[in-house]
Amino acid sequence: MSMRSTCRAVTAASSTSTGIKTSTGLPPSFTVTGVCHATSTYAFVEDEKGPIVKGKAFTGFPEFVDTIMSTAGLVQKEFLPIPFSNDQALEDAGADLKWRHKLLAALNPRYTRVDWPFVTGMGPKAARSVARAIIGSMNQ
Repeated sequence: MSMRSTCRAVTAASSTSTGIKTSTGLPPSFTVTGVCHATSTYAFVEDEKGPIVKGKAFTGFPEFVDTIMSTAGLVQKEFLPIPFSNDQALEDAGADLKWRHKLLAALNPRYTRVDWPFVTGMGPKAARSVARAIIGSMNQ
């Protein structure tokens, strides 16, 4: 299975919208999610205060795992060279992505971090825990 088919960004929202904007510029009923390399997408989104990920806890596919997989020939040639670092894009935008979270993500493919309105996961295997976090928030 290719990274293109397994790395997806999903945006989920509740069925009601108040029109009130949060600091991320999104209505408060929205949850913004991403797994794998898709989490860095949000590093390039800004509102009037700057990057929407600034100060938020994030995870995604760690750069050092990209390097290992590329070197070992486990990444399809059509995806090389990897255009930018997922980690670096998030860090440059001010996301909370410390080395221990990168290590935890590398050790646990289901690793997920929640910092509302963001729910992010390490990779495709984290999709279930990301979905559970969203569903759990709807039950509160």
